[in-house]
Formats: sequence, structure tokens, C-alpha cells
Amino acid sequence: MEEQYIEPEEKPEEESQDEAEPVDIYSRQAIFWFTVLFNPIFGGALLMQNLRDVGYKKAANTVIIFSILYFVIPQLILGRLQTNVIAYFLIILGCNVGAGFIFIDYFFPKYFPDNDYYPKSIWRVLFRCIILGLLLAMLSNYFAPLIAAKVK
Repeated sequence: MEEQYIEPEEKPEEESQDEAEPVDIYSRQAIFWFTVLFNPIFGGALLMQNLRDVGYKKAANTVIIFSILYFVIPQLILGRLQTNVIAYFLIILGCNVGAGFIFIDYFFPKYFPDNDYYPKSIWRVLFRCIILGLLLAMLSNYFAPLIAAKVK
């Protein structure tokens, strides 16, 4: 069964008179793996940047709001449940994979139906994500005992 392309409701804000030139955007694979390995906010930020680069500002806002909600809601639900670390990790990984597929199978083809783009390098973003992840891990290790002491 072939997928049928549906034109997005929103048009890019900057319409060019010439034929559309290929633009540098983050690839489907980059968006998927950033979502899976980090979280939906990271993958959503890459997709949001792609959408802003081609002029879909409203869609970019929709994607980032979706990615934040898709990150926060499972965290809130799992925070209420008594799960062990492995089950928690597997559920979050499953949620990240689900978000990655939503990004690359729904949002990406909706706004980038053709392969008329050049993949943008991910190395600078990867470095920033690793540094941010390490900083967040250090902060959580520092503040977790303080919060646990106040809860008791």
C-alpha cells in the first residue's frame, strides 16, 4: 500500500520565486537517534530547527510542544508508579522509540516529502547534547540527596 502525500495546511513563510533550492537540515536518522538515545526534547529540537530553517514556524512550535509533553507525561506517570530501575529504563526507552517514529514517520514526511535536502552535520549538536547530559546528571546527583532529605 502506497503512502499518499498530504499537503501541510501551513505554507512556509518565505516563498521564493525560483524553484525550491535544497536546504541543509538534520536527517531522519539523526532525529530518530537523538530522540532514542537522549530524549524526545532533543530530537524535537532538531526537527524544530529543520522546520524553522524552511519557514514552518507554527509547525516548529507544534513539534517542540509535542516533544516536551511526550517527555514529561511518561515521567509523571512513572514517577507515581513503584517500578524498579530496569523496568523504568525500558519503559522510557520504549517511549523514546515511539516518539522517534512519530517524528520520522509523521512530522518529517508531512513537511519534507521529497529528498531535496542536504543532511546537516550532527557533530556540534552531539557534542552539546553530551555536555548537557553530563551537566544534568551531575546536577541530579548533587540535588537528589538534598531533595530526599527534605522529603523524609
